[in-house]
Amino acid sequence: MIYMQARYYNPTIGRFLTPDNVLPSPTDSLSYDRYAYTRNNPINLIDPTGNFAWAAFIGQLWTV
Repeated sequence: MIYMQARYYNPTIGRFLTPDNVLPSPTDSLSYDRYAYTRNNPINLIDPTGNFAWAAFIGQLWTV
């Protein structure tokens, strides 16, 4: 398990162990899966805090 600052992620199953604290957006169907990592798109998105999926290029700015 990996602690992602807000919750634990299990890389074996590709999911967080607890639901996201952020409520789903009524206009975004992918946000209703509150256990998913990066909206099930880990190639293009990252989640450095365990709360929000960010575009990978924004994540590069996060590390600067």
